Amino acid sequence: DFTSSTPIVGRTMVGGHPEALSVAGGKLYVNMSDYEYNYTGKSIAVVDLETFRKTKDIEVAPNPYNQSIAVGNAVYFVSTFHYEDALVQKIDATTDKVTEVCHASAIAYDAKSNSLVCLYAPYNSKEKRFFTHNLTTGEEKNFDISATKSPQQVNVDANGTIYVIDNPSYKAPSELFVYDNTGKLLQGNLLLGYSAQNLRFIR
Repeated sequence: DFTSSTPIVGRTMVGGHPEALSVAGGKLYVNMSDYEYNYTGKSIAVVDLETFRKTKDIEVAPNPYNQSIAVGNAVYFVSTFHYEDALVQKIDATTDKVTEVCHASAIAYDAKSNSLVCLYAPYNSKEKRFFTHNLTTGEEKNFDISATKSPQQVNVDANGTIYVIDNPSYKAPSELFVYDNTGKLLQGNLLLGYSAQNLRFIR
């Protein structure tokens, strides 16, 4: 287990403002937002895990931010441009080829249905969408998200229960909304701390 006394056995430089990490195909993929330069980053850094050395940058849509998920031999991640739009892309870890998947600003993975659970709610957009994207068939199913004001994060537990964090204002506590895997609202308006960003599940 990692502790504060565990020695660092390797390090590598990947670039400016790494935002998220995913591992697939023996490689580490690092989202590079280049926050310092107005989120103009357009790359994913690739690190070989055997040598722990950066091997290349993969060009992607602008501002690959803090959403990245490894599923099998692929990495799914979100580029948020300048918070005006949001695009989910996929990297094939065998070829490092990039393809577009769907438009979403936050994603989670539901292993039971092999689907991405997605939110589309960019900061500057009045449009909101809550849906699943099946990774096998590409089929999408829309859910009702009208109970929320500004949904920003989504997570899925091992049972397929969906958790959406709503951040209606930075001056008020965040709220949690809980849905079953069909999109039915189970609980809502559960108060969290200010500007809650994510949930983690202990198995």
